[in-house]
Amino acid sequence: MLATNEIHHRKVSFLPDYPGLAEVLAKYRLEDGGTSFGCPRYVSLGVNGHYFIRSNSNSAWDLPRDIIEQPWWQGDKIKAVWLGMNDAWVVQLKNGATRKDLKGQYSNSGHLLREKIQTGFGTKRPGQRIKVCIVFA
Repeated sequence: MLATNEIHHRKVSFLPDYPGLAEVLAKYRLEDGGTSFGCPRYVSLGVNGHYFIRSNSNSAWDLPRDIIEQPWWQGDKIKAVWLGMNDAWVVQLKNGATRKDLKGQYSNSGHLLREKIQTGFGTKRPGQRIKVCIVFA
């Protein structure tokens, strides 16, 4: 079991599928190979190059248009985004509220999703969180 404070460095090979994310990270790239964006606290990678990434001090995204056109959308108010098939999504706001549009997907998992929306998607169990920092090789 991994300790919650263990940090893993891994070569970033998924970036070609997320050109917007690659541009964001390149913008914050430091000479030592790290990034001034900060260690991501949350990363969500979806289909069609969509992503949401949040550190303690920054957030960046390329999300389906129907999310960012919602009247409640403000990037700095978003805690987490889960992206699914056919641009389905669930958004958790920092105030604890949850918004979703599953696009008719996941009908067999509806009960589990409703439970997670009520109880939260995160985990407090030791060993279930791994800190990840993106480092350019």
